Amino acid sequence: MARINFGLVLAILGGCGGGPTAYLESGDFYVQQAMGVDEDVLFDEVMLTLDVEDGEASFLIGDDEISFALLTRDEADWGVGCPMNYASWAMEIADIDASKVEIGELSIEEPIIVAGCGGGQGSEVVLRANGDVASGGGPCIGADVCVVFTSRLFGM
Repeated sequence: MARINFGLVLAILGGCGGGPTAYLESGDFYVQQAMGVDEDVLFDEVMLTLDVEDGEASFLIGDDEISFALLTRDEADWGVGCPMNYASWAMEIADIDASKVEIGELSIEEPIIVAGCGGGQGSEVVLRANGDVASGGGPCIGADVCVVFTSRLFGM
C-alpha cells in the first residue's frame, strides 16, 4: 500500500512541473474580439504587426500606421495562466514603449502585449493595460479593456 501512495505522490508531483509556454512571435494579427469596449468602437480595419526580433509593434488603422518599440520582459516577469490539470501556461509579455496606445476611440494606458494560451504558437496575442497577468486565468483576466488579436491563419 505504501508503494501505491508513494507512486501516486510521484505522479502528482511530476505533473506539477512547468507547463507549456506561449511565446510572442512575429506576424500580422487581426482583432478577434474586444472586451470592455463599447459596441460602436469598430476594429474592422485594425491590424497589429509584431516584429519580436527587431522589437517593434505597429498598428495599421485604415491608412494610418503607428509604431512603437516593443520591450520584451525577462522570463521571470511573464504571466502564468490558462490553467490545465496540473500546470498552467507561461505567457510571454512585452511592454509597448508608450504611456498609452490609441486605436480610434479606444485608449489603453501602460499597454502590454501578452502571448495567448495554446491553440498554436503565435496564433493569438492580447493588447491590454499593464497589470497582474499572473492571476491564473487567461491573459484578459483582471483587465478593464482587452483586445484579442489572432493571425488570419488560425482565427480569420
